Amino acid sequence: MIARFFSVALFSVQTHRRLSLRACGPPSGKGHPPQLREAKQNLRNLILQIQTTITDPEKVQGRLNKEDKNISLKACQAKSDWLENTKEATMQDFVEQKQLLEDIMLPIFTKLATPRVQDSVNKKMGTPLEH
Repeated sequence: MIARFFSVALFSVQTHRRLSLRACGPPSGKGHPPQLREAKQNLRNLILQIQTTITDPEKVQGRLNKEDKNISLKACQAKSDWLENTKEATMQDFVEQKQLLEDIMLPIFTKLATPRVQDSVNKKMGTPLEH
């Protein structure tokens, strides 16, 4: 039964000497191994999480400037385009693309995790936050 879904599984060592699994299933594109589907879904979920966070004014609360938002949204669009246009990706390809997106987003997520100065002052003084 497994042979019906996966006619061939090729192991290849890529130029950067990482072992990757490339599953060749039926032409319909169905029958990808669960790990490959999971890696692809993890990248999609990260893209969606970033887009949702960056476009939510309540979550951003003035911590990001326009350039940070543009960098985030362009990076998400580039990864979405990659997902749409890449048909023969390996699990390692999905993992690498997710890592690249995380690397781009690290300084921006750091800004989001840092409380605004005014919020800290208001908490210390016991004054309510203005919205």
